[in-house]
Amino acid sequence: MKKSIEVSSQGAKQRIDVYLAQALCLSRNTIKRLLACKAVLCHGRAVSKSQTFEQGSLLEVDLSLAHMQLIPNPSLPLHVLFEDEALLVLDKPTALPCYPLRAEETHTLANALVARYPTQTSASSNPLEAGLCHRLDTETSGLLVAARNPKAYRHMREAFSKQQIYKRYWGLCTGELPPKGTLSSPLIQKGQRSKIAHPDNPKARAAYTQFCLIEQKGPYSLLSIEIVTGVMHQIRAHLASHGAPLLGDERYGLGKSSLCPRLFLHATELRFLHPLTRQNMHFEGPLPPELCAVLAKLEFSFLKKRQTET
Repeated sequence: MKKSIEVSSQGAKQRIDVYLAQALCLSRNTIKRLLACKAVLCHGRAVSKSQTFEQGSLLEVDLSLAHMQLIPNPSLPLHVLFEDEALLVLDKPTALPCYPLRAEETHTLANALVARYPTQTSASSNPLEAGLCHRLDTETSGLLVAARNPKAYRHMREAFSKQQIYKRYWGLCTGELPPKGTLSSPLIQKGQRSKIAHPDNPKARAAYTQFCLIEQKGPYSLLSIEIVTGVMHQIRAHLASHGAPLLGDERYGLGKSSLCPRLFLHATELRFLHPLTRQNMHFEGPLPPELCAVLAKLEFSFLKKRQTET
């Protein structure tokens, strides 16, 4: 069921999550879930919880998602690299969304998580997240952290918001870049599911992407990429805006490639302090076989060097 709400004079002075909770007589957690599921739109664009709106703005709310339940799906693969009483470190395959956005959706990492760990539905305020502390794009593979309980979740989310989590990616782009550098153009929403670099727009979000050129073969550049901030599609939008889109990027790049069956972007490394023990945690995951095959086809020496190092 969808409901249209016109923002009142009182609502114009409040954050939208606070206003909607009052206007719809729903809990703040339910409103947060609706916002996380992109179930609140204004002019076709998803609304975030911290936004404010002018009086008279028209919001469309999909209430069918308010009581959505996370359905376990034991048929999905779940690659667990680390497990203790506080955390899970996972290696997400490509083509798997992190959590569902529709009531009937069951093909997500969160569905796989609750199939093996049923208590994950209570690990975060939004049960649809199954305790996942951050996200990767559906097409991106690699390392993710899930909290096992609310305390660990709060600690990890605070660490992410304070930029205390080290994240590194492998990416293969098409285009010329210097040996190293930082891409720092602010990003703003374009349409419902894309971001663009827009340094002059005051509403654009600050974003910082550091890269280092590992190896180049003709027009293809293998990059080690570190992100300081965590804006959606940050790496993809930044590289594309600088004329070096990732190989296989259908949204920001040249589309499907005969060389690569998917987006060439893999989250390979995570470092952080354990939320309970405060020990230094370090995880590094291998490049997936289909991406290794791309580098082998292009005759990159990177794989042989990595094998020698290990």
